[in-house]
Amino acid sequence: MNNQNKKTAIVFAVNDLYAFCLYVSICSLIKNSPELVRQSDIIVYLYDVSDANQKALSTLNVKIVDYNFPLPITEAKAIKNFSLASFARYECFNLLNEYKNVIYLDSDILVQKELSTCFDLIKDSGIGLIKEKTNIELFIQKEKVENFDTTKTIFNSGFFILGNNLKLDFNEMADFCYKETVKHSQNVYLPDQAILNLAFQHFNIVPTSLEMIYNTPASLSTKTLKKATIIHFTGHRKPWNYYYFDEFYKYYKQWILNGGMPVDKIRKDSKAYRYLLQKLSLNKFVFFNLCPDILKKPIKALRFFIKFIFKIKY
Repeated sequence: MNNQNKKTAIVFAVNDLYAFCLYVSICSLIKNSPELVRQSDIIVYLYDVSDANQKALSTLNVKIVDYNFPLPITEAKAIKNFSLASFARYECFNLLNEYKNVIYLDSDILVQKELSTCFDLIKDSGIGLIKEKTNIELFIQKEKVENFDTTKTIFNSGFFILGNNLKLDFNEMADFCYKETVKHSQNVYLPDQAILNLAFQHFNIVPTSLEMIYNTPASLSTKTLKKATIIHFTGHRKPWNYYYFDEFYKYYKQWILNGGMPVDKIRKDSKAYRYLLQKLSLNKFVFFNLCPDILKKPIKALRFFIKFIFKIKY
């Protein structure tokens, strides 16, 4: 898989519903972090993605890998909510056998600044993640998880960086994560994050704590978002659900032009609004793919329209 000229792997993973969002994420990465992209392979793990969406993604300069969870697993509610694609991030450890550095990025982000220097932050530890502000619940019943210390620092799994100086058997780490995911499939609340933090404790790994600028929630203030290296669309403020982000809109338009499927399957529009769009043939326009439901959210629709007209960043 590795191109000998590339020392870094940039890893994404996605299922069919969020393929549109991944396309936007990669476009923002290519534009705003050109140095990292120049020295890297962009590897995209796809889980159950349609031919149309896969074709649209293939218009970008990426290496596509069909992903399947390698072990039999019972898909409990939490795992179904997050999709098996979430566990492709475990492959980052296996990739350290081929690459000097690996960076994992969630599929629902906007990259705003150059990322190539972030590996300087893990010269000593070989691994970096962002701390959770609070000790959040990772498992439904903590007492069922042997040797897991709930008082220790918990790290977010939406962004992490790895170096091959990490003192660890990389394949053993990935295998542990897969096996523990199966073992705790009925007891995880935040599945991949729970298992990664369990693995850190099991292997006595102490990650370097990274700044929140690498995983800034989109719900924070405009002032904070402007300083962010990466905006992450966690929480309610999502560009496909009633909130305008100019760069997201621009790349989503490219997605549609390249034959990608529109976002309507995960929108929260009223039946009346969807019928209206179809009746007036407005659903053919990219603007109405993302504009808030005028019948349910007229004020948000007006704000969206104003920001669209004036190309306001957030």
